[in-house]
Amino acid sequence: MKLINYIKGSLFRIVFLFTILIFHPIQWLTYNLLGARAQEKLIYALNAILTYSIQFFGNKIQFTNEYELPVDRPLIFIANHQSMWDIVGIYWFLRAYRPVFVSKVELKKGIPSISYNLRKSGAAFVDLEDKKETIRDILKLSQKIADESRAAVIFPEGRRSRDGILKEFAYGGVTALLKKAPKALIVPITVQGTGAITARKYKIHTGKQVSWTVMEPFEIGDLAIPEITEKARAAIAAELGQQP
Repeated sequence: MKLINYIKGSLFRIVFLFTILIFHPIQWLTYNLLGARAQEKLIYALNAILTYSIQFFGNKIQFTNEYELPVDRPLIFIANHQSMWDIVGIYWFLRAYRPVFVSKVELKKGIPSISYNLRKSGAAFVDLEDKKETIRDILKLSQKIADESRAAVIFPEGRRSRDGILKEFAYGGVTALLKKAPKALIVPITVQGTGAITARKYKIHTGKQVSWTVMEPFEIGDLAIPEITEKARAAIAAELGQQP
């Protein structure tokens, strides 16, 4: 069984690298010849392939959304963070809301397809060594979701929790996102199992359960920013079966 899983994980690495390499020049051509919206749709196709390849190579995936989310107002998806695979599922399953991510600055360059898309999509980059630039980036994203009725995606834990234990949520990023989009609807998202499939060098473990669950959305109302992040965290913790 270990040998089979090793072979599956190695094959997945080949498929992953081939996919992002082949999509990179296609994405560049699409953006420059057909524009941003066409490139955006291409990225959904890329993330569909990556999402279902997790399943194809021996894992179960599940997406649950029991709520009718609006497409005519800004949304802020607040999710826990276990691995890079959190992102592909959110991109694909929630594509109707045109998600744009708050990402760490290290992803801005160096990864075929992924880095290019983050830059062209208007993603905000978190640079711990340049907090002023980070805030400017998030404010631009805040304005973008307000103007275009899109969804921003933020992982307030900051660092990945591969063991699945929920970390504390920072609220600075959410504060900046709400500056230009004060009427945004808050939507917690619980990610489970992506840390368990994560292996080194873009391989994956197999035989795991991976899920993305949309939790009950809520209005900001009179909530203070720390209360917003804690309310989202509490909902995610409950779905994970952990203490708030």
